Amino acid sequence: MTTSPVKKGKVGPGTTLAGKIEYMPDEYDYRKVLEAKEREYHKSKLQEKDFCPRAKHTDTFNNAKQVYMEDPPIPPKKIKEEAKHIPPGEEGATHDRAFKPSNPGRKGIFGTIDKFPEHSPDPPTEKKRVIKDENAPESPPGFKATYKYKSRPTPSVATNLRNLKASFPGAFRR
Repeated sequence: MTTSPVKKGKVGPGTTLAGKIEYMPDEYDYRKVLEAKEREYHKSKLQEKDFCPRAKHTDTFNNAKQVYMEDPPIPPKKIKEEAKHIPPGEEGATHDRAFKPSNPGRKGIFGTIDKFPEHSPDPPTEKKRVIKDENAPESPPGFKATYKYKSRPTPSVATNLRNLKASFPGAFRR
C-alpha cells in the first residue's frame, strides 16, 4: 500500500505549510485614491462646454403675418354705441311688458296667488249600534306582564365585590 509522505513542519502557533508570509502594509485611504483616479479619468473624457439640451433660437421660414394671412390690412372693429336706459312711461321707453315675478308661488290649493276653493262640509256619517249577544263567549283578557319590576341591574354589576361590600357591609366585616 502506498501513501503520501507525512507533512513537515512545527506544531503550534505560527505554523504554516508554505513558510512565513511577510507583512505588507496597506494604505489607510486607498479607497479615496481609487475614487480620485476614476474622477480624473471621467473629467478627461468631458467636453470643454457643458451639454445644453435647449435648442437654439432660429427664425421660421414664414413670419406670423404670412402664416395667418394678415398681409392685407384688417379693417378696424366697429364700436357699438351704448344703449341709454329710459325709465318706463317716458318717451322712447322700450319696456312695456307686464310684471312677472321671478319665483312665483305654487299653483293650486296651497298657492298664494290663486283664490282658495270654497269650503265644502264633510258628509254626515251614520252611526251603527252593535247589540251584544248574551250567549256569545267573553273576549280574552288584555295583555298582562308576568313580572312586576321594570328593570334590574345586570349580573356583572350586581355581583361585583365592591358593590356587594357597599350594599352589605355587615357580611364583609372581619
